[in-house]
Amino acid sequence: MVAPSQIHPSGWAFIMAYQFWFAYACRRLALHLFFTLFHVTRSKEGGHFRFISFDQPDRLFEDFTDIPNDFLRRFYWVSPVGRGHDHLCTLAPTDDHSWPLNGADVCSLKFHHCWSKRHFTLPVHDYVNNGALNDDAAASERILRGYVKGKVVSVGDDFLPPCKKIIKPTGEGPSVVPYLGPLVEVLPVVEQSSCGNARTRTCIYSLSPLGGSRTELDVLMERLKKVPLREEKAFKGLRELEYQVLVLSKKLQAYEDSGLGLLRKENVDLMSRVRFLESELRAFNDFRYSAFKDANEKAARLEKEKDDLSLSHTELIKHSLGLVPAVFDNSVNQVELYLGRPLPRDRFSYRHYVKDGNEILGNASGQGGFPYLPTRSSLGLRRISWQLNLRNRGG
Repeated sequence: MVAPSQIHPSGWAFIMAYQFWFAYACRRLALHLFFTLFHVTRSKEGGHFRFISFDQPDRLFEDFTDIPNDFLRRFYWVSPVGRGHDHLCTLAPTDDHSWPLNGADVCSLKFHHCWSKRHFTLPVHDYVNNGALNDDAAASERILRGYVKGKVVSVGDDFLPPCKKIIKPTGEGPSVVPYLGPLVEVLPVVEQSSCGNARTRTCIYSLSPLGGSRTELDVLMERLKKVPLREEKAFKGLRELEYQVLVLSKKLQAYEDSGLGLLRKENVDLMSRVRFLESELRAFNDFRYSAFKDANEKAARLEKEKDDLSLSHTELIKHSLGLVPAVFDNSVNQVELYLGRPLPRDRFSYRHYVKDGNEILGNASGQGGFPYLPTRSSLGLRRISWQLNLRNRGG
């Protein structure tokens, strides 16, 4: 397939002019007629295929004389999604749900010419008269040739933008007369029923005409003569503006050197100092809030640790005091083993203690269910009683 950029800019101009005229004449585009009016030429350079262009056996359309870059910028702008898609394709009519009617293709090409590498090896005449023209195409050709025959155009050689003259036949031979109207006639408004869908006629750009008349040339010359006057006025206005800028600069310098200017500078310095202190205050407030928050979290954590330690301490004391009867019984058993005789158990109890040489029954009501254990026992268990007394006092 040939890429659109392979077609020479003048070839694109021929294609668009061909479509332009058929839209103007409200005729159906004929592919065979196009390749009858234009011969296909190929260029091959250095073993690579280059541009594809079209040649006219009968000159019905003028060649595009501008530079290719300007043409591509005005007629064929390459972009991912642009208006060119609307000029190359025709969208099929759809129903309310955006489905094509009667199973038609969603997008159909207006120009059904595809170019492949095989075409470069075929002779030129294979693309001329590519088939017998039907009646509609033949009628379009007659209308086109008659239209061109009635309008002969010659291009002027002035250095200004291309200016065209119209040669109109008169009673005593052709004569060159100025033509006040535009070179390209305004297209008439066409109803949709007589020229098909309006989407198929969107291939025409609203461009300024390339030609004009001698009257328009005179207007352009007068405008060119006025350009130096405008430049002189602009230069004078620029000088005045420079002088005004100089005066204002001096006034501004005098104001800055005066007392008001110094006061303004002090005011600016004070404002910057206030903004700095405000930022410092905000930073301090943020820091104080952070420190207060950290202290609260630490206090809550220590309080929780204190409660946990108190609970653990209470449990440990209860567990230790619960071992007192078993330890006391073990001590009595050791004493009996040492003496070699049993002792009256009713005379010994871990609830008793000795004070001032007297044996006293301990009161457990005020000791959390456990007696007060003295530093000495009635049976010489001084060490055991002393350890239990220390544990009880520590609770």
